[in-house]
Amino acid sequence: MGRSLVCGMLNSPRGISDKDMSPEAQAARRIGGFVDLDGIEFIARINVGTDANGDDKNEIRSAVTPGHKEYAAVMGVVAPSQPPLSQGQHSQNSQGSAAPSGIGRPSWAQ
Repeated sequence: MGRSLVCGMLNSPRGISDKDMSPEAQAARRIGGFVDLDGIEFIARINVGTDANGDDKNEIRSAVTPGHKEYAAVMGVVAPSQPPLSQGQHSQNSQGSAAPSGIGRPSWAQ
């Protein structure tokens, strides 16, 4: 697990851009140790690889952060290129269910 993956794991659930170097963003990325990552939930790109026995295993390739085009769709937020929805309107997530826009988390986590 490299530094960039850990940084992405912290940026993803907090909605912090990789390019944000503000003092607030830097403070949000600061951890005391790997124990601070216990239980963290983030969006990731996963590939299926094989282990030493030839069995399939999931491999985390990268954390998906607000800079990725998939982030908005997965998190149920309006992409910056789209006009924001008015109060009370909902966007559709990839499962077809309504997700309130601008909340910053998947509809199942509300």
